[in-house]
Amino acid sequence: MITGYLTFNELNYTFVYDDDELLTLIPPPEDYYFKPFEHLLPSLPIEDYLWGITSDNRNICFFKCALSAYSCNYIARPAAYIVSKKSAANHDFRLFHAMQFKGGVMNGFYHPQMSINRDETRIEEDGKSVLSFHPFTITTRKISMTAFDNIIATFSVSYPGTKISDFIELGDVESIMRIEFCEEKSMNNVLDIYSFWHSVFSFFCFNKGIGFNEIALQHKGIDGLYETRGYLHVAQKNEITLKSDMSRAIQLKSFTDEQFTEIVKTVTSEMFYSLFIPQTEKERRFVNPNSYLACCASFENLYLSTHKSLCDVDDNLKYVSDRVLTELTRIDDEYFKKDGEKRRYVKRLKSLIYKVNYTQAEQFKYALNEYNEIINSLVKNAKNSQGCENVSDNNIAEEYANHRNNLAHGSYQPFENIHISAYLIARVIIYVMVFKEAGLEDDAIKEIVENLFV
Repeated sequence: MITGYLTFNELNYTFVYDDDELLTLIPPPEDYYFKPFEHLLPSLPIEDYLWGITSDNRNICFFKCALSAYSCNYIARPAAYIVSKKSAANHDFRLFHAMQFKGGVMNGFYHPQMSINRDETRIEEDGKSVLSFHPFTITTRKISMTAFDNIIATFSVSYPGTKISDFIELGDVESIMRIEFCEEKSMNNVLDIYSFWHSVFSFFCFNKGIGFNEIALQHKGIDGLYETRGYLHVAQKNEITLKSDMSRAIQLKSFTDEQFTEIVKTVTSEMFYSLFIPQTEKERRFVNPNSYLACCASFENLYLSTHKSLCDVDDNLKYVSDRVLTELTRIDDEYFKKDGEKRRYVKRLKSLIYKVNYTQAEQFKYALNEYNEIINSLVKNAKNSQGCENVSDNNIAEEYANHRNNLAHGSYQPFENIHISAYLIARVIIYVMVFKEAGLEDDAIKEIVENLFV
């Protein structure tokens, strides 16, 4: 729970931010500002920022507060808040040079155990354990991402504190990722930066309910060192940190710097639809019409973005479509400024020809064949788990597309085992296409997806 004071609409309020992420603004006891029945009125406009001072004299800023009147108070559920590390007078986090993510899913992506020097770690005769750590020069990896305004992603491991009594457990180390910017960033950038990297690690974890133990806003001093000015806390339900099980996590060591940058570029681009990634670990094990359609849309969009079109590989289709488009262009010129209705039909016909491409069933079938060496064991598992071991790839591809079309056009049909098998396979293929686009070798992709979707 956090308490303090803030100003809203030029009036001073006491605020309480409780463990349920509910912000309550309480007016002074001697002065209630609310008219009768104000709680029945619509919510006030969303406040982008609400600034205040905590009871222990730290700056705090709440983001995206949709305030509503409740009794004599205002209530809201902020999207996030930032609180300064030290007293308000000494720490201003309005401008920052870096954002650092620590622990949580980072421990799976950049495993903290790499910091342990196993050659120097030993158990002595009296049973005393001597734990030795590698220096930061060995455990730190910097990636210059020129495709993203030359930001630098630095991965490292934070060592335990000096007092053994402060440890939660022996060897309690956590991994960090610091994103360093070429130019100062402001409060307007905070949530966009967080959302960007949250989407990246949602992909790596195949789970949107991910969390970090700590997110810090840092200021770069004249000595080149980074000082934490404030901590970002984002409201999120069903948050996981992978602290208990990191065995399935995709790890940075699987990628070169260039491959990591390409993966980030793909999963944050318009070619990648992330709606198929489950919100929770429980969702991962089930399928419904929404998740099925999201998976189909993600599959189709990524396939069309990473593969040649049908016209590019079929000379006969290209010849016919070029002839038709030439004739349509001639008709369009003929009726220029003469008959707008005919020209509108010409435009519609042209758009249809441009869209001539592989059907979803064909895309699925070709992908199964193209990536067979990578996904064959996972395809077998998906079939066997649903009793479809004797179903051909062609039948699965056809049923995958048919069920998608039925759902998309409002004709709900119950899920059959073959549809679930197709869904499980499609999720794997999406990941394979992302990694192929990044230039990973087949053996590396095979190891990653088999570990992630085992």
